[in-house]
Amino acid sequence: MFVACRSSNGKIIGFCELEGREKKNKTTGRWEPRPYMCNLAVNKKWRRCGVAQELVKAAEEKATNDWNMDKMYLRVKSGNAAAVSLYCKLGYEMGKGEETKIYHPFLDTNKHTEIKIMSKLLFTNNTTTTVEEETEEAAEMDEAKELEEVAALTMV
Repeated sequence: MFVACRSSNGKIIGFCELEGREKKNKTTGRWEPRPYMCNLAVNKKWRRCGVAQELVKAAEEKATNDWNMDKMYLRVKSGNAAAVSLYCKLGYEMGKGEETKIYHPFLDTNKHTEIKIMSKLLFTNNTTTTVEEETEEAAEMDEAKELEEVAALTMV
């Protein structure tokens, strides 16, 4: 679990989990781990401040650096436009044909919710960057400086 806390008082302002779910490889027939990020939540006062983005990035780094995985997955409610927008901004794409309706008695008032699976290639051999990407990276660094209230993410 990754937890974001305020540096001034240690209060939790967001968290997410990273799991190693297994899926059967259609080519080899073997069960292989697939990293899934789940249960991302940020305190309402801290939304749209970059906390969720930093939590996702921390999970991606764990999957890449510690688990040696090249792809990460997540599930998101189709109707959660803010979450879908964030994940798309971070490079995630909707899985083709990988949607399902699930029953979740604590979250759903209409008994079933459409869930989409999104995935992202975590690293590639292409290291060239465009001017737009460099400008965006600089803006993200400025935004990160503004988040000094958020302490470093911690793996629990």
